[in-house]
Amino acid sequence: MFRLRTGPLKTPFRLHKLSSDPADGRALSNETCKIFSKKLDLPYKGPGEPHTRYLQYKADVSALSARLAGHVRGLFGELQQKLAGQPTVVAVKTATASYVAEIEKAVKATTDDYVQSVQPVIAEIVTDLDNNKGKWRPEFTAEGLEGVERLPWNRGLVQYRIAIKPVRDSGQLPVADPGAFFDDDHFPAAGGLPETPYLDQVRRR
Repeated sequence: MFRLRTGPLKTPFRLHKLSSDPADGRALSNETCKIFSKKLDLPYKGPGEPHTRYLQYKADVSALSARLAGHVRGLFGELQQKLAGQPTVVAVKTATASYVAEIEKAVKATTDDYVQSVQPVIAEIVTDLDNNKGKWRPEFTAEGLEGVERLPWNRGLVQYRIAIKPVRDSGQLPVADPGAFFDDDHFPAAGGLPETPYLDQVRRR
């Protein structure tokens, strides 16, 4: 039984200093292509496959995102039925407020599930990195990337509140479709995690 780490998710980076002028697109492209053509590396050698924990993390966040997106689509369909015909301004405001409250409740439940099921994976990742810090090759560094506020559904809720505010204030339709804010496929960018965690990343310093 491990002790739950509540801090941010960490991922190692290998930083490459680029010498090309950023204004010279061809030279910059040639230099980065040479870097990407090299075999990707882990920050330390060992018998395990620590990168699989990152894949598990991303898969779990993606599954939660997909479940929430489906639920929100259902809520939106119910709202559309309630507002069919020529609803009054009061009816639109009331129905929309209730709809947003249900989305907020679903987002909170999703975040609670994340804390219970995904944060233990983060704990394993961080503990593994800490335990093997002495084995890291010197060109690697680590950064904390993840906080609950950066999860895709929390970002989506903040943005959707802004998009739907005119309807809540005025009672004038249409209501923004939530599909653009609660995507059902967040595997490539779950929680802001890079596409290739644990592997070489290119940055200009």
